[in-house]
Amino acid sequence: MNLDEYIVAQLRSLTSNVYTDMNPARNNYPCIVIDNQYSDPTQAMSESVDFENREYEISIWAETRREAVNLSNQVRELLDNTSATGVININKIIYTGQSSDFIDLTGPIGNKALNESNRLYGINMDFQFWTYI
Repeated sequence: MNLDEYIVAQLRSLTSNVYTDMNPARNNYPCIVIDNQYSDPTQAMSESVDFENREYEISIWAETRREAVNLSNQVRELLDNTSATGVININKIIYTGQSSDFIDLTGPIGNKALNESNRLYGINMDFQFWTYI
């Protein structure tokens, strides 16, 4: 099991709608989409070469703001309490920030929605995963 598969498996404990890179159906909400933003195996923590850093953006999409916020809180709590020793050798997971947005489903991605029934709420969270090599 690689790190991507492990993260997907953990997040599926919160919702079955977990995808990598994009939501293929674009109608299964709420959903979680993970994207490996940056991987640099040469980057080291505390000048140690025993660790690898991978950064992931984890996006929550839901039909209501409350649903998006609740699911994002659950994701953060799950990852803050993850210990994967023996499966994936995770040393540390660092939460590095969050942003939120909404989109109008009837127009181009990024349009600010005027009609509440066409709105999706999104929360994007960034995490760094430090794993033992």
